[in-house]
Amino acid sequence: MVQHLIDDAVSVLQRYLPSSVRIRESHEQSLPTIHMDPNQKLTLALVELHAALEAGRAG
Repeated sequence: MVQHLIDDAVSVLQRYLPSSVRIRESHEQSLPTIHMDPNQKLTLALVELHAALEAGRAG
């Protein structure tokens, strides 16, 4: 699907989010993953994505 967007010249971020079981646990506890486990792989990926998006807005 992503490749199809790229082929159609749609702007696609190069950062991808990994799948995680921790998200389900986060939803069950109504607690953001960053509060449950700040060093978890998906949490770090989300923080990096946010930083990249903010950098794009500032630049």
